[in-house]
Amino acid sequence: MTVIPGSFSFWQVIAAGVFVCLRICGAMDLSPLEKLLGEAVLLSLQNARITVDQAADAMRMHPSQLHKCLRGDPSHHFSLNRLLRLPWEFWLLFSPTLLYLVAKKRASEIADTFGLSRAD
Repeated sequence: MTVIPGSFSFWQVIAAGVFVCLRICGAMDLSPLEKLLGEAVLLSLQNARITVDQAADAMRMHPSQLHKCLRGDPSHHFSLNRLLRLPWEFWLLFSPTLLYLVAKKRASEIADTFGLSRAD
């Protein structure tokens, strides 16, 4: 492949694009997403009749750490490996709960954008 001095090759452009995307993603505030995920996990645990202490035992973590994850604290994140240790009842309820909360959040944002009143 011949590279003309002063021009970018295809791979240099791709590498620059990936770098820019990584910088943008690294600067994103993920706290609303963490709070939404924590709310979905908590509602799914409650609907599956699993206490937070039982979930912490199953996930092999201290209950206070799990409470911080459920609140969406920026320094505490859910580990998918730990979530996978939860019983099947949780997983049956988690996906619909997460979809519902995301749809509710998006509907609220759309209503705010158009100045519509919403009934909560």
